[in-house]
Amino acid sequence: MLVVAAVLGVLVALAAPSAAAATARCPWSDAAKPANERAAELVGAMTLDEKIGMLHGAEPVDGGHYGADGHVAGIPRLCVPELVLNGAGAGVGLTQRGTTAFPAPIAQAATWDPALQRNLGAALGAEAQRKGINVFLGGGINIARVPMNGRSRGWTTW
Repeated sequence: MLVVAAVLGVLVALAAPSAAAATARCPWSDAAKPANERAAELVGAMTLDEKIGMLHGAEPVDGGHYGADGHVAGIPRLCVPELVLNGAGAGVGLTQRGTTAFPAPIAQAATWDPALQRNLGAALGAEAQRKGINVFLGGGINIARVPMNGRSRGWTTW
C-alpha cells in the first residue's frame, strides 16, 4: 500500500505532452483512468528492485541536480520520469540562484489569507518547474515544544 501511495505522485508527472505516445506502451499513463487503477497497473508492472528504488531514492543524494534535497531515478521502461525532490515551504532556493526566499511557513500561516497562500503556491510551482523540481517535500504542522530544536524553521509551528 505504501508503494501505491508513493507511485501516485509519479502519475502526475506522466501527464506530459509525450504521454499520448507512451500510453500504448505504458497504459498507466492514460490520465482518463482513475488514479488508483493506474497506480495498481504500474505497481503490478514494477520489479521488487524498482519498487524499493522508488522508496529510498538514488545516490548521490542530489543526483546531479544542484541544490535539490534528493532525487529518485526514473524507470524509462515503465515511462516513469526521474523525481527531483525539494523542500519548498519557504522557497525552492537552498543553494540555487534565481529563486525567491519566501517568508517562513509560520509567517505565511499567520496571515490567515488563503488567496495570498494560493498566489505563493503558484509562484513556488513556477520556480520549481523552472528549476526542474517535480516533487515538493511537504511541510509539517507541530507544536514547537522546544523552540531551540533547530528544525522548527521548516514547520508551521505554534
